[in-house]
Formats: sequence, C-alpha cells, structure tokens
Amino acid sequence: MHVVIQSHDFEGRIRHDEMGDRWFASRGYRVLRFTNDDVMRNLEGVALAILQAAEQAAPPSLALPRKGGGNTSDDAAGPETNGFQGDQ
Repeated sequence: MHVVIQSHDFEGRIRHDEMGDRWFASRGYRVLRFTNDDVMRNLEGVALAILQAAEQAAPPSLALPRKGGGNTSDDAAGPETNGFQGDQ
C-alpha cells in the first residue's frame, strides 16, 4: 500500500499523480490519497480508511510447515543446484 498526503489538489498535478498511481498499481500496490485538510479535519476517518485498506490487502495467514515438512523438491534448494554458476 502507498499512502499519499498532499498539500493541495492542483489540476496539473492530477495527470502526474495518475501516472504514478498506474506505476504503483502495476507493481501490486494500492494507492490511497488524502489532502492535508482531510488529515487535519478528519484524522480518525483517514486512519480508518488506511486500516480498512490494509485489512483488505493483507494476505491470508499461512501455516508454517511442521518440522521436516518443508519443500523437498530440487527446485527448492536454490540456484546452486540448478546449474547456476554465479559470477565467473
């Protein structure tokens, strides 16, 4: 998640912000934008909006494997066992 707090909402800034929002979204981030006025006049509402967005974006809890229950395939061992020679 990417939270932005802006001092003003200028017309010329909107296009730039949309490009940045698309860039973040293409990398899996959700962008939340608030103005300084939002924060100063409704801090609780801003905090609640951020919390709700974070809860929606949180991945489900993954159970840890039991002792010895990890992935035993050759692919899990790392690049050294898959022909990767490193820096030569």
